[in-house]
Amino acid sequence: MAIAGLVCSAIAIFISVIVIISGVANKDGSTNGSVGTNNTEVASESTGGDKKTGNLAEQMQVKEYSCMNSIGSRIVAFHVTNPTDKDVSISMNITAKDEAGNALASSSQSESAISPNSSVIIDAYLDNVNMDAIIDYSMDVKAVSTSKSATPNISLTNNINGDKVVLTATNNGKQDARFLEAQAIFLKDGEMVYFGSTYLVGNDSIIKAGETRTGEISCYTRSGFDDVIVTYTARY
Repeated sequence: MAIAGLVCSAIAIFISVIVIISGVANKDGSTNGSVGTNNTEVASESTGGDKKTGNLAEQMQVKEYSCMNSIGSRIVAFHVTNPTDKDVSISMNITAKDEAGNALASSSQSESAISPNSSVIIDAYLDNVNMDAIIDYSMDVKAVSTSKSATPNISLTNNINGDKVVLTATNNGKQDARFLEAQAIFLKDGEMVYFGSTYLVGNDSIIKAGETRTGEISCYTRSGFDDVIVTYTARY
């Protein structure tokens, strides 16, 4: 998943309930979740359509956020919640179109291991696309039996300190977990003002069984933030 900082406005495609491995933290407290970094500026609303293919895809709960970054790329972030009792993989094809329906840019993104009742953020960079473009996406969701999500055995807490969120992750399982990645959407008055992601692993891309790792992300916006949505993924 790309690492990016966003100054953004959001529009809901489907209002999702943030559950288990996704949280909202206020300035006066902390919840389970995590964060990451990068730089973006210039915000506006995102609009578009969707097409979910298959029964599992129709059950996914999706909320879309969008903004322009400081170098003229439009960044779209989808907050996707898996409300089923299955581990799933998600593949998305995201297309920006003009009013006539002509394709302006596209991106394909995926997440391979999403545990039941958890959320992820899937983001895409669309070069030379402004905020007037329409965003369409298709989503393919499959049940996963061989690639297991490690997130049920990982606890992650956030502590907001000024303009940053400090996170602490512990692997409570008996196996080492790979590629623990955290994503965050920073909000101000209900609108996205920044987005980022980071890995909480060692040089070997692993968080070992019983290990605790920490990290942080700063929110580089003049407006600051008052809430943050956090998600994370990891697999065995």
